[in-house]
Amino acid sequence: MALGRLYDPRQNREATDDTTDEAATALGIQVLDPDEDDDAPEPPQDKCYLWPCNVRMYDLWCELQTQWQCSMRGREGLNYDSVIRYLREVAHIRPRRLPEVMECIRAMERAALEAWDEQRQEQQSRDQSR
Repeated sequence: MALGRLYDPRQNREATDDTTDEAATALGIQVLDPDEDDDAPEPPQDKCYLWPCNVRMYDLWCELQTQWQCSMRGREGLNYDSVIRYLREVAHIRPRRLPEVMECIRAMERAALEAWDEQRQEQQSRDQSR
């Protein structure tokens, strides 16, 4: 996800789904069929599956994507005050579970920041080689 490649195996574009297309259009999104668009990204070859016990934590991670602190360089880290407030008030995480949940969130944050840093370095290398 952090690399900008999220593959949804449930996506079946063989049969045109007018409802999906209309909803996407209302949001300003164009749904492209990779077979018909040369610029469409290829689905990742390496698939990642979540164990059922990790689904809730991944869902929390996805819900927290609006809590990033950003600078001119890009995303720098999560706003922990907002994250903790969200976990307590919206996700209803019990106080005794909060340290465990935050440890998982920080692990995903580190992985995402490392992936984005790699992307920045690769882009800089490409820009310098031009």
